[in-house]
Amino acid sequence: MKKIAVVVVLMCVSCNFFDSKKNVDNTKKLIGTWYANDYRNSKWIYKTDGKLYNYYDDELLEVFNYSISNTCGNKVNDTIEYIKLIDKDSIEHCFKINAINKKKDGVLSIKNMDTGDTVLFVNNLNVKIN
Repeated sequence: MKKIAVVVVLMCVSCNFFDSKKNVDNTKKLIGTWYANDYRNSKWIYKTDGKLYNYYDDELLEVFNYSISNTCGNKVNDTIEYIKLIDKDSIEHCFKINAINKKKDGVLSIKNMDTGDTVLFVNNLNVKIN
């Protein structure tokens, strides 16, 4: 019986390790500048210090703290990752990560959990997604 308990504990620890590793991997992919696909004047710059800088026409609109996790607000799902933004008023904004690809033609697809809108970003101004 003790062996079973130890195995269960080890399985839980490894699951948490791999979930954390996945979050770290996606955080690394997120770092950099992303341009809104439909509004190229809008860009989000994710920094390694957990800050997101939101610009429009090169004017800084707002700075957020961001993190990636399986929880956001009252939403919890082990198979979904969310980008959680915290604004200057400590209001939380949740975006479900649909896809993230940081290659030369990188694409970031997120769903705004408040509005249900999907937003596409690219990390290369020469790439346009139809």
